[in-house]
Amino acid sequence: MKNWIKAFRLRTLPLAVSCIILGGSLAAFQQLGILILLALTATALQICSNLANDYGDYVKGSDKNRKGEERMVSSGKISAANMKKAMFIAASIGLILGSLAVVLSPASTTIKLSIFGLGLLAIWAAIAYTVGKIPYGYRGLGDLFVLLFFGLVPVLSTALLCGASFDYAMLLPAAGMGLLAASVLNVNNLRDYKQDKANKKKTLVVRLGEDQGRTYHAVIIGVAFFFSAIYHFHAASHHLMSYLPFLSLILLLPSAKKVMQSRDEKVLDGQLKFHALGASLYGILLALSIYYA
Repeated sequence: MKNWIKAFRLRTLPLAVSCIILGGSLAAFQQLGILILLALTATALQICSNLANDYGDYVKGSDKNRKGEERMVSSGKISAANMKKAMFIAASIGLILGSLAVVLSPASTTIKLSIFGLGLLAIWAAIAYTVGKIPYGYRGLGDLFVLLFFGLVPVLSTALLCGASFDYAMLLPAAGMGLLAASVLNVNNLRDYKQDKANKKKTLVVRLGEDQGRTYHAVIIGVAFFFSAIYHFHAASHHLMSYLPFLSLILLLPSAKKVMQSRDEKVLDGQLKFHALGASLYGILLALSIYYA
């Protein structure tokens, strides 16, 4: 059980749930039952993604001389066969819970069918990051998919399934959430830069180089907060609660500073949990600011 808990990578789960909470705020937290089902769906798919990453990197030999967290398959603590089974069990649980949320939603049939299709795509994305003949994580597309499936897709899908009407302004908080989630992936990729480069895993950091990867890191964090400010400006919300998301900088700024200054893999690995928590806090605080402001 201890090894499975490590494989689940619990520190990544709050980020998945915060996307759902943010989406719920855009629908004024209506349909709490559906919101809970979607939060459980997101958790299951995040676990599926983490298990797939462990399995996929082992199969492709990318875990050699690893500096970050211990991988369960490459260390021999969980067999590749069992990891593959668990990956599909988590995907199946996510599919069942997500389908139930879609069926119970008050949204129109067109919206339901569209979001169900996006849900199937999300399951594929959770697995295909490192698994398969052409894993997109090895092609530098990981950041784009994180922007989509930790931002735009879960936030907008949650809002629509909970009864909200689509507004283009919704894209701003959804994209902001996705960008901060991408910054978490970027910390991971900066940590693994040398290893990924040696193993021909062409992450965006490998393609850009370490220096440009750090510039990119600062830019996407700044843009995420800019989007939250623009959203409230668009909504003519001048309430004090509009500034809530900026409190997450208490966690993000010190972490980002260390990421920008250090090339030590251990230091970067230590910042992952703070960065993930900071991004999760951003999503929750942005949700509260939207609901109350």
